Amino acid sequence: MKDYFSGSDIERFAYCPLNYLLYLKGVDAKSERGEIYHKGLIDKISHNILIQKRIKFLNTLFYFLTILSLLVLVVFFYYTIKGSIDYLFLLLLSILSIYIAVWFYLLSNFFNFSLFKKSDPIILYLSIFSLFALFMTFIILKLKGIVIPVLILTADLLLIADSMAYYRLLKNINIIDRVPPEERDIKYLDDNQSELLRSDKWKLQGRPDIIAEINDEIVPIEIKSSNMPKIKPFSHMMQLTAYAILVEEKYGRRVYYGILKYPQGNIEIEIDENMRETLRSLIKKMEIVRDTMDAHRNHNNKGKCQGCYRKNVCPESLA
Repeated sequence: MKDYFSGSDIERFAYCPLNYLLYLKGVDAKSERGEIYHKGLIDKISHNILIQKRIKFLNTLFYFLTILSLLVLVVFFYYTIKGSIDYLFLLLLSILSIYIAVWFYLLSNFFNFSLFKKSDPIILYLSIFSLFALFMTFIILKLKGIVIPVLILTADLLLIADSMAYYRLLKNINIIDRVPPEERDIKYLDDNQSELLRSDKWKLQGRPDIIAEINDEIVPIEIKSSNMPKIKPFSHMMQLTAYAILVEEKYGRRVYYGILKYPQGNIEIEIDENMRETLRSLIKKMEIVRDTMDAHRNHNNKGKCQGCYRKNVCPESLA
């Protein structure tokens, strides 16, 4: 919609009004390097989101199999009381396997010790060993009938499946633990199919690269492929402020800061009233340029012109 300004429009105009005018006239310019970097990072974050979904599934599966194993063992205990007390040994062995799995699970989640992480396979090996031990016990005790053997075998198979789910769970948790905070709890990701956010009040629209929740705060994040600057770029700050406005209207939550994500690191930008007023003033100037189709270079910075993708067609370029 031509009456709306995109986040990219804000960034172009804040960089240089003439840069924005050339864009309006159809002089587009894209960085192939930037697009490749942007896509690569978005793909990586998309993969991390899939891992997080897998963690939730495996976590649910782990508890489900644990509870199911316990239910089978309760039935087994009922038959044990009715029959020979010798079966109690098998019951204790199975329960021990479950408790060890739960113990390692809790320790790995509440204490970040590498010892527990590296000892994950112990649970799997214990369950497999338990299976063979049970078969040997069947032979030694010369069990008669089929109910108790089936119950024990079922419980042990469930324990093996439970341990494997648990092992996969912690492997995925270890991957996510190495992911930066701004790439974990993702609420929105611009993957070319994401929702176009729009603000009628501000006449803004756009797709932020990332919207994450960090420490219970909603945070817009913009990916930049350029080298991390020593001074916070005004154009990037204004673009991030525009996205902050869109995020606030979508989620109904105040945005206090945003993140500019460069290859070398992040820059946090405070989104205060001064930033909002600066953006409002910028939009008014953009409306004038759009209506008059007239704009000029507003700086004498040769380096800025050299970094502009439209320098070769700009009539006022210093480069």
